[in-house]
Amino acid sequence: MAGMSSLVRIVNAGVPGSQDRVDVVLRDGVVASVGPAGTVSASDSTMQTKAHTTSLEYATNAIASGSVSIPTSAAAPADETTIDADGLWVIPGLWDCHTHFTQWAKTLGRLDLINARSAAEAMDMLRRHLDERRAADTLDPDAFVVGMRFRHSLWADDEQPTLAAIDAVTGEQPVALSSADMHCGWVNSAAARRLGVHVDESGLVGELEWFNAYTAFDKAPGAAEETDRLLREAEQDAASKGVVGIRDYEMAENIDTWINRFAAGINGLRVDAGVYPERLRAAIGAGWHTGKELPGSAGLGHVGAMKLISDGSLNTRSAYCSTPYSGIEPLTYGTLSYTPQQIEDYMRLATEHGFDIACHAIGDEANTIALNAVAATHAHGSIEHAQMLKPVDIPRFAELGLTASIQPQHAMDDRDVITRFWANPAGIPY
Repeated sequence: MAGMSSLVRIVNAGVPGSQDRVDVVLRDGVVASVGPAGTVSASDSTMQTKAHTTSLEYATNAIASGSVSIPTSAAAPADETTIDADGLWVIPGLWDCHTHFTQWAKTLGRLDLINARSAAEAMDMLRRHLDERRAADTLDPDAFVVGMRFRHSLWADDEQPTLAAIDAVTGEQPVALSSADMHCGWVNSAAARRLGVHVDESGLVGELEWFNAYTAFDKAPGAAEETDRLLREAEQDAASKGVVGIRDYEMAENIDTWINRFAAGINGLRVDAGVYPERLRAAIGAGWHTGKELPGSAGLGHVGAMKLISDGSLNTRSAYCSTPYSGIEPLTYGTLSYTPQQIEDYMRLATEHGFDIACHAIGDEANTIALNAVAATHAHGSIEHAQMLKPVDIPRFAELGLTASIQPQHAMDDRDVITRFWANPAGIPY
């Protein structure tokens, strides 16, 4: 209704480095006033910072993230909520700037193999999972059983995945396991036949073939309903951690997907929906560009950047490097997903039609190629991951106005893999 607004009063919020408590009023999601606890009323229309302590001024700036907007309307709020923070800090909402949100949501309902320290341990976990589902009568013999996050790059050479091992545990039940970085899969013979992928004695499916095969799980009977449930659960999980927005780089028709999700009431987060190169021309033809609002999202959804994956990953030894991987025979430098010219061409097309770029580059040579393409096309946006950089390339990020979009958790995940496979790098890992 015109003239109506929403109001949230957060009382007794803490201030970093101080024993002070403050009250915060937010009107329509914008900080309207901050003051000492017990002094700020819902009708306040100006910031109350005069005569406040330094810590309170710090709190004001921190909460407002440097920009405070004061509504001029004095209309009574249609919805008023009071939250007692009990000394907890109030900060701006967090954004997760690199997600594959559907895949993240599905980890909430799939077998997690992150703690497996060998192929044998992973198979023990899989066996127990299958036994539990059979006992609960929830195992459809024709449906895929999907596992996530195995890390075979850290397993001993004699504890690597094999087709024989997974077949022995699973029989004719189709089973597909995704690596922690999602750049390869470990499947049994039944799943390989269903997915139409080639596997050798390792049972592993390489990254490009795996990317295509992985989408088949979404087409299985009942998959759409299960995905819907897990997406809502994932939004709640994100919100519970203070995350209010995501950049979604799922390998899918993200624009249409999120328009449909908002229409279905999956609207707990702000979303920037990324576009992959193969879908870029269609998006341009439909009039999309970075920042354009998704219809029906009530301002929560927008078109994001063009996401381009230039190389592979460290764990699959496919990140493209200028020096060979340690201890690998025959020598390998990793792989490029596109030629340098294709990378430049896609960046130019995106830039000319109003798209930011988000270029996945992990190996040092892949980062050099990506930076060269940005310099040639005047693209703006980010290099995603930037996990190993040549010293000469580090200042180029600032010179080109690029964001190095790194994920600190990857540094923790990869600390042992780095010493194993990047023992003599030309660049600087992390």
